[in-house]
Amino acid sequence: MPGAMSPRLRLRRGWSLRPALLGAVAMGLALQAPLALAPAAAQGQQPAAQQPAGQQSSAFQPVPPAIEKTQAEAWAAYSQGDRQKALALQRQVMAWVNANLPAVHPFRAGALNNLGIYLSGMGQRAEALPPTLEALKITRELAKTNPAFLPDLAKALNNLGIRYSDLGQRAEALPPTLEALKIDRELAKKIGRAHV
Repeated sequence: MPGAMSPRLRLRRGWSLRPALLGAVAMGLALQAPLALAPAAAQGQQPAAQQPAGQQSSAFQPVPPAIEKTQAEAWAAYSQGDRQKALALQRQVMAWVNANLPAVHPFRAGALNNLGIYLSGMGQRAEALPPTLEALKITRELAKTNPAFLPDLAKALNNLGIRYSDLGQRAEALPPTLEALKIDRELAKKIGRAHV
């Protein structure tokens, strides 16, 4: 594979542990993951248990099953080590996203996040930063009005920390990684499990 990759320990689908970044956050969590939006959140709704009574939620524009399938195929290719195929498929997804979705949409955030992961996996670390930053911006906006997006915000922040770490920018990697850890800890206190 092009470019030297830092050692990783696979934890579960799409997540990796980076020892170098862990040292930077004094053994905090450092996981790389796609933004796996909850079905209710992806449709612009909070899960029933979290939705305030009487609140009407606006649905986000639906994504065609063929696009969702292409994104899933990209992740499967990446998980199997075919980074080139994953990147090509994700670029197809992004072409549809850019032509059809509004600037703030959960699927756009997830697609950009995955694009950043795949670019980094191909050794294109500098090119991976802009989509990761954009994914974070969108996810932060979504989380402002819907707490169901907080786990995704933590993942987006953590992935930004990884992108900075990949570029050797350890000082820039620390703040988003610590913010992700803070969000995850707050969520764990509220509902009893980690999300990052």
